[in-house]
Amino acid sequence: MHKIRFFSLVFISAVLLASSFVIAGQVCLPDDVITLDASKQVKGVKKLERTAVQFPHADHFMYSCKKCHHTWDGTSPVSSCSAKGCHDQITTPEKPLEKGKLTDEALKYYKYAYHKQCKDCHLKINEENKKAEEAKADLPTGCNACHPKE
Repeated sequence: MHKIRFFSLVFISAVLLASSFVIAGQVCLPDDVITLDASKQVKGVKKLERTAVQFPHADHFMYSCKKCHHTWDGTSPVSSCSAKGCHDQITTPEKPLEKGKLTDEALKYYKYAYHKQCKDCHLKINEENKKAEEAKADLPTGCNACHPKE
């Protein structure tokens, strides 16, 4: 009888875990590596100043999709960060800072949005790891770490 309960519990747990990855009939699993190349993904950007970012999407699987895809409704296909109406501005705003922080208008500029999202998150995790005295390598926060020279 205990074996039946145990295996039933394992089965139910597996079903619940699997269902958390299924959204509107689609499995929500990240790709291995996604190339973030504004010259190919942002309308109007002709050439990159630095190399494209090789974003290890699978390494970010433990976070909610909405952490980065903040406008996603949870059912429709995920749009690019630079989709129309999100971070689709292609020119640097005239006054991007207010009291030392990026303005909402500045975050419409795709470059500021990516840098703020990625760097702020990595800086926070690096700080948490130091406080917890965990011997983990720092996550990248510098230009060349994400945009290596060719």
